[in-house]
Amino acid sequence: MSLLVSEAVAKSIEDEKGNTRITWHGGEPLSCGIRHFRTLLIPFESQRIAGRVTHSIQTNATLINDEWCSLFKEHAIHVGVSIDGPQWANYKRVTWGSKESYSHVMRGISFLKKHQIPFTVICVVGDWSLNRARELYEFFCELGCFEVGFNIEEKVGIHDFLASDSGELVKGFWEELFIAWRGNPIIQVREFSRILSWMETVSESKESAIYHQDLFPSVAHDGNVVLLSPELLDARSKHYNNFVVSNVLRQSLSFILASGEEFEYVRDFRRGVEKCAHVCEYSEYCMGGQASNKFFELGSTDGTETIYCRNAEQRLVDAILSVV
Repeated sequence: MSLLVSEAVAKSIEDEKGNTRITWHGGEPLSCGIRHFRTLLIPFESQRIAGRVTHSIQTNATLINDEWCSLFKEHAIHVGVSIDGPQWANYKRVTWGSKESYSHVMRGISFLKKHQIPFTVICVVGDWSLNRARELYEFFCELGCFEVGFNIEEKVGIHDFLASDSGELVKGFWEELFIAWRGNPIIQVREFSRILSWMETVSESKESAIYHQDLFPSVAHDGNVVLLSPELLDARSKHYNNFVVSNVLRQSLSFILASGEEFEYVRDFRRGVEKCAHVCEYSEYCMGGQASNKFFELGSTDGTETIYCRNAEQRLVDAILSVV
């Protein structure tokens, strides 16, 4: 990403009210080098100091060292690490030379712990780990993260594989995980925090929580912007062409967001959400699902149920209800 793009994004959010969260992710954000990354942060610094911008980064941790940790602390960057569990579970995450990356990830995590930098984890769960939920949870308790989120393997972007669509296997994973967490809740599990909060809100108000999916802009290295999901940045479609709605070097983010509803794939997604509300008993929880999963599984953003929503939303709800 060029400094011009970073400056354009910073200028776009100058007049935004409240706090804007900037998430650096996609590929490996640390691979640009610490000197360049520090340069990209400069345009946001006055807003960060004023409490109007918060930075987060999602990294595979392989490049983290003392210098990166100093940068994270200097700019109060929230750190998320991508690791799929113990070494046996992390075998799909390899270097460009197809060598194991686990030792490099753990070394990076050791630097975070050395500098007392809190971190979260995102763990991808597939057929290789669906029957070992407790083992995964216990690993993350020992790892030292304060929160872990579990992503059931999904068909999205260039990743063309899906975890098992076996309802009992996936539901069993969530059940075992919930029992393990409830017995030793020393770290947060993203999915449980979300669903229990939703259940509490519904229980207290006797109605569904009011929620509206925002357009969620994602900015590419060249300034191109897509809405709803970062996975759509490199996607192509015979129907939608590509999903780029504009470029921050030509138009501000506020202008792009204001005109976002005009784009066909956004309108289709809204229609799909409405259809979900009428046909799916889980829609009050998931609020219509994710645009990227609908597109990559169904070929359009106006679809309803996907394998992903069955695995990550429906079976999660069923599992929690069966245990509590």
